[in-house]
Amino acid sequence: MAEYFDVGCSRLWSWSKRRCAAALLAAVQSSDRGFDAVVVGEYEHAFYGDQFRAVMTFLAKEGVELWLPEAGGPVDLGDPGLSTGAGRGLPGVGRSSAAGSCGGGIQWHARQPLQ
Repeated sequence: MAEYFDVGCSRLWSWSKRRCAAALLAAVQSSDRGFDAVVVGEYEHAFYGDQFRAVMTFLAKEGVELWLPEAGGPVDLGDPGLSTGAGRGLPGVGRSSAAGSCGGGIQWHARQPLQ
């Protein structure tokens, strides 16, 4: 397992502008990445606006699952119960405020495949 943990940055910044998030995105594209899933510790500290859908789409294209505590595991973009707006769907998803920053930090874990 690898950890990518950004501290002291606003979630208003795109993932490509956050040092550790950008490193995670680069690792996802590596042919020898050694993991098949990314676990986001707290949705509200990791995403703002359309970032969730953009990151989720990117990860899916690369064959990497995105896991959220609110989903109880992997997220499926095709799930009609998934919502990233108006507070419907997964608890906590889509209700983040524009003024927030990543208080204690943003934490992702890259989960290695079971052998």
